[in-house]
Amino acid sequence: MKYSSVIITGASSGIGKALSIELSNQSKNLYLLGRNKSKLESVKEACLKRGARVEIFSVDIKDKENMSKTIQSIDKENAVDLVVANAGIGTAQSEKLNNGSPDNIEIIQTNILGIHNTIDPLIQPMKERACGQIAIMSSLAAFRGYSKYYVYNATKAYARIYAQGLRLDLKRNNIKVSTIAPGFVKTPLTDQNPFKMPLVMSSERAAQIILKGLYKNKSLIAFPKALHFLIHWIASLPTCVADKIAEKVV
Repeated sequence: MKYSSVIITGASSGIGKALSIELSNQSKNLYLLGRNKSKLESVKEACLKRGARVEIFSVDIKDKENMSKTIQSIDKENAVDLVVANAGIGTAQSEKLNNGSPDNIEIIQTNILGIHNTIDPLIQPMKERACGQIAIMSSLAAFRGYSKYYVYNATKAYARIYAQGLRLDLKRNNIKVSTIAPGFVKTPLTDQNPFKMPLVMSSERAAQIILKGLYKNKSLIAFPKALHFLIHWIASLPTCVADKIAEKVV
């Protein structure tokens, strides 16, 4: 499958970087967004070697006005047929940092408002063209609240539920929407985790799984399968039992 014009946020590292490189020989135009310009330049070079035309934009996805102008400008230049709302952050929060701490507000603004700032400018143009594809990054952490990480869990749950509903609404406009829910993927973000990560995989492998799911227009691209099954099993248990497991997971 070939894409004409693709936008990827959080493209400077991790899954976003791997997706950019993987898509560079399957896309005519790549538009890579991120905050770190020097890292974006490095990703750009890797993508150019694989044959794509690449432009980079150093933007903060929390900046609604700048994001809107940037994305509208891209879409005007080359109609976007795939947007991957990938950018996000996550931090282990202790009890002392909960209740509206700056860290929590940053996670909420990035992981929730960042999605809207990325895809909202494209929904109407895609409707008018009656085509397009939207991919929203959630996580297997979205299926249950866990000790210390529940702000992150909550933002990823929002992403999952929002993407599911959006898929139903935009189906009538011939627009595809997929939820991406990875388990543990080795990235600069997960390198900070102070615990052992089960079934961790490389960002390159994750990118391959994600693209395979996008090509098939899967509603939910959740992986690895074994961890997805385990998470669902925990979430299906009686609350008193699930709570005891969830508070000891990390």
